Amino acid sequence: MPLAQRTAAVSLALSIGIVAVAILLLIWLWYERRDRDPDLPEVDAKHFKRQDFRRALVALILLVLAVEIYVGSPMEPKVGGRANYAFLLIWLTAFALILGLLVLASFDWIATRLYARRHLEELVRERLEILRAEQQQLLALRDGNRNGSEAHQDDLSTP
Repeated sequence: MPLAQRTAAVSLALSIGIVAVAILLLIWLWYERRDRDPDLPEVDAKHFKRQDFRRALVALILLVLAVEIYVGSPMEPKVGGRANYAFLLIWLTAFALILGLLVLASFDWIATRLYARRHLEELVRERLEILRAEQQQLLALRDGNRNGSEAHQDDLSTP
């Protein structure tokens, strides 16, 4: 099999694989959005809206990248002894798109960390409030016992 045919077959297979990943990403995004609680707090709704945008943009970039790989693979870098500017444009754009994917992945990673940190801090705050309420109940029970009242362990409410 000549090199040109092998290159065409490999670029077609790679392009099909990239398109398949983009389609799977879009399906996953659709399912995730469909199953999401519509009554989220505003800050969470904004987080997921931005996340959905980033992930849809990744799918779009993958589709464009697949086309560029398919079109750019059989191109010759030089035509008539001179640089082929179409070849250069396609492959520089593909390189920029790959960098764009890395930047979007970094943004998504940072946003997910901030989202998780915000929810962890909220859980810690709630836990502290519960512990303070329990401490106040125990102090009230202890003070009641010192004053001679008949307080029992069952008087404490369970959260």
